Amino acid sequence: AQHAEASARQTLDRYEMHMIQARIQRSPMSRRLILSGPADDFQRSELLPILDATPGVLDVSWDPASLPQEERVNP
Repeated sequence: AQHAEASARQTLDRYEMHMIQARIQRSPMSRRLILSGPADDFQRSELLPILDATPGVLDVSWDPASLPQEERVNP
């Protein structure tokens, strides 16, 4: 799991997506990579297949609590 997370982090850094977090789902343990952080709709859709190619990852999805940038309300 740590290797997959480290590899995903390197990929995100290469695409200058420093605000996006990637973690392997641990409860229950799976090979699903969960993404969170600020990203627009285009970034959200493009990151899925890119990170799905990460060795050790079976599936990639966005944390349901992580809203797309367009849906965030400014205070």
